[in-house]
Amino acid sequence: MSSSGKKVVAVVGLNGELGKPTLSALTSPEFKNYYHFPIRAVTTKNNKFEEFSDSEVSYHKVDYNDASSLVAAFNGVDVVIDLGSHKNTQILLDAAIEAHVKLFFPSVYSPDYGPEKKDYSGLLAFKDFYHDDRLKCLNLKVGWFADWVISKLAVLFLSNEPNKAVRVGDGNTKIPVTFISDIAKSLASLAHHSPEKLPEKVCVQSDVYTQNELFKIYEEVKGVKLDIEERSIDTQLQIAAQADKKQKSDMFDFLNVITATMVSPKRMYVDYSKGKDMKLVNPGIFEWKKIIPEAKKAWSS
Repeated sequence: MSSSGKKVVAVVGLNGELGKPTLSALTSPEFKNYYHFPIRAVTTKNNKFEEFSDSEVSYHKVDYNDASSLVAAFNGVDVVIDLGSHKNTQILLDAAIEAHVKLFFPSVYSPDYGPEKKDYSGLLAFKDFYHDDRLKCLNLKVGWFADWVISKLAVLFLSNEPNKAVRVGDGNTKIPVTFISDIAKSLASLAHHSPEKLPEKVCVQSDVYTQNELFKIYEEVKGVKLDIEERSIDTQLQIAAQADKKQKSDMFDFLNVITATMVSPKRMYVDYSKGKDMKLVNPGIFEWKKIIPEAKKAWSS
């Protein structure tokens, strides 16, 4: 911790979806008073974001094959936020421990899967929970990325063909979503807390949607009639099981698997918005984005 008593934060994984939004959240008026500046941006490249001044963000180049470079980047740091690839999380955790970091956010920003995850040992084989007795790991679990549902229509429609969509079951399955900006704000809100007061897992969501709701909104905004294929839940589970066994998978294989986890009879659906985690993360600091108005705005442009 700095002499001012403010937390020193390092952010790893700048080039993904969460990199710039997380730096923006940490340096925003809502959260900047909690942190020592500059925020350390840890990267394997020489890239910089023009949006941030040198007093807001400093850049530290590292090599994942050189543990000492990671430890050096983390020396004097209180909190490490890992936004990068799953494959590097353990390497980063080990370096954080050696550097005596107190709080570590592993890169596990995915739904809080239950027993249904075990049915897909291929595409969902990644580790999605970290624990270590030497520092606090906070596993932030989120809904589907709402930005993708809106901007990458294949995620919503399970189809790449124009104005074609697949409805699974009755189309009323509730699917939790979290906007990328809300994930970033959640990280900025949690990182300043004393590690001993934080749980090991926090679940948040911006909103929830059903296929039927968004199909209807899309048709109304675009003035089109979707050609909808009706697919039973059993059929979806079979398609997902076949996709999970493929030697070479593609985006639709992954989409079919995660869709299957949402409609699986094994799924233990929990509405994150009604849990205590939401109040811990956001006791009135910011407004959670809502998917229907954001979808209408995006699809109208």
